[in-house]
Amino acid sequence: ALSTEAAPKHEYTTAGTYNVQLVTTAGLCSDTLTMAITTSGLTMGFMQDTTEICKNDAIQFQDTSKIKAGTKWQYIWDFGDGSPIDTVYTDITSHQFTKDGNFTVKLQIVTAGGCTDSIKKVNEFTVNALPQITTLSADVTDGCAPLATNFTLAATSLVPIKSYSWNFGDGTAASSDQNPSHTYTIAGSYDVTATVTDDKNCSLDSTKIKYINPTFPA
Repeated sequence: ALSTEAAPKHEYTTAGTYNVQLVTTAGLCSDTLTMAITTSGLTMGFMQDTTEICKNDAIQFQDTSKIKAGTKWQYIWDFGDGSPIDTVYTDITSHQFTKDGNFTVKLQIVTAGGCTDSIKKVNEFTVNALPQITTLSADVTDGCAPLATNFTLAATSLVPIKSYSWNFGDGTAASSDQNPSHTYTIAGSYDVTATVTDDKNCSLDSTKIKYINPTFPA
């Protein structure tokens, strides 16, 4: 394209290197100046190691964008969960999602020459809620060893609960019962931990510190 303006504007729609020629004329005299203009072209893309996780887990992201000219400089990530914008200078990053829901992730790239482009994946990332433990109790917490205790566990979940696990804190085998019974044969103070796992393989545990306290008679 040709322009007769003294200070024209022109938009390059394809990446590449272009020779721009300025010809000035005064009377019968003329002069020519040639300058090379290089434009960057970005073909945007990114990949991730998974699209579905449990709350508080992380997803790793990697830029796969292609650039025809110039070099990439900044990678600006918006994870769509209200967390601060993440600006990095390498093509790999990871993000921990502390909220459940479906999220849109956006990547913006800035080249060393100041060019920019972006891509987003809309509602492609699912963060599943964790089950919630509403009751963890024992009918007997103190007494003489051997101390027999019946435990009660109640939990809620948006999907069916798949399994339960109890660690009684005394080195004995774990129990997979929801409401197990256990006998403590050695005096001491024991932490008790219950873990609930749902059909999405999301787990939550709860621990009561020094909850069970069997003693030997004086």
